[in-house]
Amino acid sequence: MGSFKAFNLDSRMISSLNRQGYLSPSPIQSLVIPKALQGLNLVVKSETGSGKTHSYLIPLLAKLNRLERANLYGVIIAPTNELARQIFNFTRMFKREYGDIKVRLLTSETSERENISGLSVTPNLVIATPGRLSSLFKKGHLNGKYVNTLILDEADMLLELGYFNDINYLVGLFSKPQIMIFSATIKDNLRNQINKYIGADYEITSDKKQDTGSGVTHYLIDIHHQDLNEATLSFIKIKNPYFLLIFASNKNEVNSLYNYLKKLKYSITMITGDLTDRERRSTIKRINNDEYQIVVASDLVSRGMDFKNISDVLSINLPSDLTYYHHRAGRTGRFDKVGNSYVFYNVSETKRVSALINQGVKFNYLSLKNNELTQGKPFVKEFKHNKKVDENLLRDIKKAKYESRGDKVKPNYKKKVKLAINKVKQKHKREIIRQDIRRQRVERYKQEAKNKNYE
Repeated sequence: MGSFKAFNLDSRMISSLNRQGYLSPSPIQSLVIPKALQGLNLVVKSETGSGKTHSYLIPLLAKLNRLERANLYGVIIAPTNELARQIFNFTRMFKREYGDIKVRLLTSETSERENISGLSVTPNLVIATPGRLSSLFKKGHLNGKYVNTLILDEADMLLELGYFNDINYLVGLFSKPQIMIFSATIKDNLRNQINKYIGADYEITSDKKQDTGSGVTHYLIDIHHQDLNEATLSFIKIKNPYFLLIFASNKNEVNSLYNYLKKLKYSITMITGDLTDRERRSTIKRINNDEYQIVVASDLVSRGMDFKNISDVLSINLPSDLTYYHHRAGRTGRFDKVGNSYVFYNVSETKRVSALINQGVKFNYLSLKNNELTQGKPFVKEFKHNKKVDENLLRDIKKAKYESRGDKVKPNYKKKVKLAINKVKQKHKREIIRQDIRRQRVERYKQEAKNKNYE
């Protein structure tokens, strides 16, 4: 893997990296830093936890160190206040050696008036969210004449949140800057935006098919239709994780699980979009100070947030956009460390799990029931045993279509057919759950009878 010295960085940079504990570059840093130092435009796709942030901060600070301290030269754009602050905190790790480089954080965490006050002395580097940054430029509080480096971090999220109009405006202000785009995923719509407005000299992509770090082991847990809160409690009691990050797909599930575990006196906090900026900032600080064993979160923190020492990630359900699963799992196993990602599922809910398997996620299979976590059946085998149910489902759907349509096509018949089909699907889903519950009950009775025979 080599040493950072191979990049011909100045002695202050090498000293700063060594002091921070970075002795050799990660694979993605080895690919990015030399080209970034050459001033090339780059699009970089790499799994979470691979060291993307330092791969652009190192060459950027090296460039700023060669310039006068009179003007704004570098701009880093992040999609959320939390990510922008995290990048800002990374730059502060270089403060001992590069303290004369003026860096400003510009987000809605503080008022625009406070942002403007902080610009009374021209910064050399700003780290900002797109809306606040474009507003400050439009009102004349920043001058883009000398900006020579623009970095977009978590670019796919910038696109999803609708920020590319702001970014296009900002790109137009700068005179041919070096542009570096970083993301864990690059879908076709983002690639089209890049090609249309920005372009790149090189695209750097990690070789892995999946977007999760190689240090993560994935587990699929059949919870047999247990209540999610109760299943989570059983999991915690069995695994006793060092630091567990739990993801739920909506804030109601986050609140429910948090309140449930809080009443049981667990060391726990939660993060959702309902928290104020100040509350989120305080919570993140306390998390990084190791004050909690468990954090329950929505997908707000799955993108780019770097919490220290996460040993295990648990998804009590899967997100509708499966790219977020990779971001969730990527919160552990970062920077050559190892970690575990666990996913709850029921055998009747297989579509998203199948999609992840098709994407190359290699799951280990577990079963959680009767407060025991045991070896589970491979997912494919469990899926096959529903074949007869699937045939019955297709038959009943066909029947529902026929009965809903009738002899003549009537107004709103498509809506009626759709409702009839959904009703059939719900009926079959309930039947699968009832069958599984009956099976568990029979197994429990057998076990109780067996235990009595031994008494």
